[in-house]
Amino acid sequence: MKILIAEDEPTNRRLLEVSVRKWGHEPVIAEDGNEAWALLMRPGAPSLVLLDWMMPGLDGVEICRRLRSSDEPRMIYIIMVTTNVQPSEIVEGLEAGADDYVTKPFDPQELRARVEVGVRVVELHELLAERERSLAVAQSRLAEQERFETAVGAMSDGILTANDRWEITWANHSAELLLNLLGEDYIGRSLERVLEPFETSESMEAVRASAHETTDLEIARTAGAVSLWIDARMTRLFNDRGELIDVIVTLRDATDRVNARNREMRFMNSISHKLRTPLTVIGGTLDVVSDLPPDRTWEAVERILPICRRQVRRLDETIARLLKFRELSAAEESPEPQPVELAPVLEEVERTLRERYPDEDVELGIAIAPDAEQVLLHADDLSLVIEELADNAIKFAEQRPVQIRVQAECANGTLRLSVTDNGPGIPHEHIDRVFEGYAQIEEVVTGQVRGLGLGLRIVREVVEAHGGTVEIASEIGRGTTVTTIFPAECLGPR
Repeated sequence: MKILIAEDEPTNRRLLEVSVRKWGHEPVIAEDGNEAWALLMRPGAPSLVLLDWMMPGLDGVEICRRLRSSDEPRMIYIIMVTTNVQPSEIVEGLEAGADDYVTKPFDPQELRARVEVGVRVVELHELLAERERSLAVAQSRLAEQERFETAVGAMSDGILTANDRWEITWANHSAELLLNLLGEDYIGRSLERVLEPFETSESMEAVRASAHETTDLEIARTAGAVSLWIDARMTRLFNDRGELIDVIVTLRDATDRVNARNREMRFMNSISHKLRTPLTVIGGTLDVVSDLPPDRTWEAVERILPICRRQVRRLDETIARLLKFRELSAAEESPEPQPVELAPVLEEVERTLRERYPDEDVELGIAIAPDAEQVLLHADDLSLVIEELADNAIKFAEQRPVQIRVQAECANGTLRLSVTDNGPGIPHEHIDRVFEGYAQIEEVVTGQVRGLGLGLRIVREVVEAHGGTVEIASEIGRGTTVTTIFPAECLGPR
């Protein structure tokens, strides 16, 4: 151990230096108080000091006071070497901060014994400090682990850990939900057994035999009414010898993504039919006209022109719906409400529908309660909602006449706009699906149904932008009622 010898008298200094070396320690020499203080303030300074009471510059008592009043975090054990033997002076030195003292001339054996006591005290203090640091590190790690488990436990992604035998050691709540482990004692169960009820893109034998650090695979449950798709990544952790010590499995529910991808594929197939069918009709009729002799061209044009106009109108409606859906999907701000008279808006919707379906037998009834004659909405949004709902009723009607009733009323402080038809109805298990983008109840895409699966999605986007909700009541074979409910802010002045 380094021992600082602060002694101005050369003979005593040399004697102390020789003794310290003989006892197996490393002496550090200071010839006055200022030099001793400078040495004590350096990094790696000695932790034990043989300090002369009287020295040039700073004396021993002043050095003691300065050390004890400083923020020095190290343990410095001070043995005062003094010729003062008066009890009051000894007390003064001890009160200033000295830990022990010897008197001059000192007995070498006594001094050695006191030095060894100091060495043991310093070593014990350092051992205690090291254990405190270790405890602090352990507590910090424990706190970090608790924070980690709390954070991971609340994640929507599943996290699961396994040991080198691929046995589960821990899983968060999301992993329990995705792998159906709730209420089960799964700790220690093999991962292979946990995945038995599922279909995996790779077998567990292949996964365990892989030499890669990470393996991505798909986990699926396709049997039953509700499918589940999971994206999984298995990460192996190795020690310095390349031996497997842990496996971390991350799980992400990919069902929405897979379903959305399937819906978009069906939608793109539908678009192909719905855009190509009018173009095929128009192109075919033009080919027929171009092949006729001049004297028959005008007669054919009179018959074919209405057909082409209807097909162009179908194309225009399809493109308009696509653009409107894109516009609503990109909108960020809710529209500001404006006073609107409801009756003229509904009359304009009726005219639009009759122009769109001139050959359809449609009976449209409108009922507006007195307290709902004026509302606070955008006229375009209002007409779009009613038009989409009525348009759906006409497109999917199976009996004639098509009966549609539009009703507006105020109830429980809300504005309720409902559209009721006498159509085929919606199966109860599909009611939630009708609000999904690109979704239609008719799964087989024929191109003959005039729909893109966007109508009710557009309606919900508009209504929710105003803070409202949409409800559907339907009965197979008897029709459907779609009710849009707007909050009190959308009611007109009272």
